[in-house]
Amino acid sequence: MIVVGGGLIGISLAEALVKIGKNVTIVELKDRILSLILDSEASGLVSEVVEEAGVKIVTRRSATKIVGRKNAESEVGGVVLDDGTELACDLVVFVIGVTPRIDMIDPKQIRVNRGVVVDRFMTTSVPDIYACGDAAEAYDFTTEDSRLLPLWPLAYVGGRVAGSDMAGLRLKYPGGTQMSSLNYFGLPVISVGMTNPPNGEYEVLSNLNREIRAYRKMVLRSNKIVGVISVGKVKGSGIIFDLLKNKVDVGEFKQKVVSDDFGLIHLSEPVRLKMLRRN
Repeated sequence: MIVVGGGLIGISLAEALVKIGKNVTIVELKDRILSLILDSEASGLVSEVVEEAGVKIVTRRSATKIVGRKNAESEVGGVVLDDGTELACDLVVFVIGVTPRIDMIDPKQIRVNRGVVVDRFMTTSVPDIYACGDAAEAYDFTTEDSRLLPLWPLAYVGGRVAGSDMAGLRLKYPGGTQMSSLNYFGLPVISVGMTNPPNGEYEVLSNLNREIRAYRKMVLRSNKIVGVISVGKVKGSGIIFDLLKNKVDVGEFKQKVVSDDFGLIHLSEPVRLKMLRRN
C-alpha cells in the first residue's frame, strides 16, 4: 500500500495499516517526514522507529500517475513517481495537507493570503464578515503574526470568538500556535510553536541521547521560548508550554529546560510561584 504524504495523518495512517498486517510505503515530497513540525534530528528518530516497524520511506519524490493492474486496468496496480520509478500496490491514499477553500471569495473585497486574513476578533477586512477554522489566517502568539493553523482546538476557540462577536460580545482571540502531541509506534513526540526558525534573532538549544532515542530542542527569541520539540522523553513538556504561552524570560535557567530531568524544581523561585498561581 502507498501513502502519499509523510505528515501527521500520513504517518498515523501508515501505523494503522501496519497494525492490520499491511505492507506500507510512504512517499514524501520533502527531504524528511513530518517536516512541518520537526527538524531533521527529530524526524530521523521517528523515521527509525517507522522503518523498524516495516514501513518503507521514500523522500524527495512525488506521485505523478496511478497505473492499473496488468489484467484489470480498472483496479490499482501501482504508482509512478516523478523520477519514473514504479511502485507496485493495490491501494493508494493521498494525505497531502489542508488547502483552504477561498475560491468563493472575491480578493478585491475581502483580504486573502493562503487563507482568509482575520484580526484578533476573527473579523475579515470587511466589517461584520467573519472567518474562522481551517480557512482563516489567525494570530500566532509565537510568530506574532497571522498564519494558517489547521488544528481542531484552535478552530473551536476561533469559532467561539467569531460567534460571540457576531452576537455583540467583544471577545478577543487569544491566539494559538502549532501544537502536536503524537505517539508513533511507541515513540512519543511533542512539537509546539516555531521549531524550524529562520537564521537571525533566534537561539537554539538542544540535547540528544541516541541510545534511548531522546531529543529535546528549544528555540528562543530574547530568552523567551517560541518553539520546542520533545522526542522520547517528554516529561516536563506541560511546564515548557506554560513558559512559552506566557512568554516567560527563561534566561536564568534555559540550559536546564533541555535537560532529560527538567521539572518545576529547575525554575527560578519567582517563575515557579507565578506558574503555580496560574494553575
